[in-house]
Amino acid sequence: MAIEYDILTHPLPPRFVEWYPYAQPSVMLPDNAHWLDSMQRAIGDRMPGVVHHFSAARDTETDAYVGVAWLGLSPAMPEVAHFGWFLVEEDHRGMGIGREVLDRALGFLDKRGVKIVMLPTRLSTIHARGMYGRRGFVDLIAEQETGKCWMIRGDEKHFDSYFVAHGSVSISPMGYGDWFAFDYLLNHGRVISRLYPVGLTGERRALSLTRASEWGTGIEELAIRRGSRMCGFILIKSDQADFYTPDEELAEEAVRYLTSRAGKARQIVTAARDEMKTAAVRDSGMTQARTFRERPFGRSDEEEFILWRTG
Repeated sequence: MAIEYDILTHPLPPRFVEWYPYAQPSVMLPDNAHWLDSMQRAIGDRMPGVVHHFSAARDTETDAYVGVAWLGLSPAMPEVAHFGWFLVEEDHRGMGIGREVLDRALGFLDKRGVKIVMLPTRLSTIHARGMYGRRGFVDLIAEQETGKCWMIRGDEKHFDSYFVAHGSVSISPMGYGDWFAFDYLLNHGRVISRLYPVGLTGERRALSLTRASEWGTGIEELAIRRGSRMCGFILIKSDQADFYTPDEELAEEAVRYLTSRAGKARQIVTAARDEMKTAAVRDSGMTQARTFRERPFGRSDEEEFILWRTG
């Protein structure tokens, strides 16, 4: 048996497109229905702001593809990449194909100057997670109850060097190229996340590829920028809003923006232990309406949240 390895990009070989499992309804339905559209768009190069590559293994004797890993990159944030949808066909496992596909994928990203690789997976994928761990991935978020896991590879000092930056601050609609930065921010360990307007109570997800199906319509998505860099975000739906920033200055800018929008009542929820965000909201003059307790994603105990109102 002879296996050929390659990093594929668009235009993809027709035989690969025909085979690619994660774009097939028979493979993805019903459990991964919300991912099916995203992966069909990825295989069809119909996802603005994302450049797709596939680390692939092909059996040259049968001309059949037998292994793959997907790599997503954004020209707007080339230091960060998504990795996922890793598979080796069952009858080709145990031959080292998976190791080679993975090593070639990570080598490709290293040569491109990628500093952080994000990997959403499941705790049940024990063999694959072991392979990831031996290559520098660590669990950033893991929830035993649902089996969800978020792994990351790279130097976490990159967070401060990129997001805690300098420059003039502006707020503008989020573009396609901003979503990898959004995923990185949302899933970083120091973020105490809720995303109140879209109903994600403390949960973190790889939202850049699935937000349309996850959120529905009517969500206003704004990027908080220093210069051209997205360093935080604001989400608004009707009279509900939420935001995340890595430092006090941007938190104050976010609250100032939300409270200055004429004629718009606002509700913001903060985790009581998120002292920076809570202080920015409180100091803006918003009123504490009530407190309540919920169990956030990745935590075993309930914690206290505060609902704030203005307008």
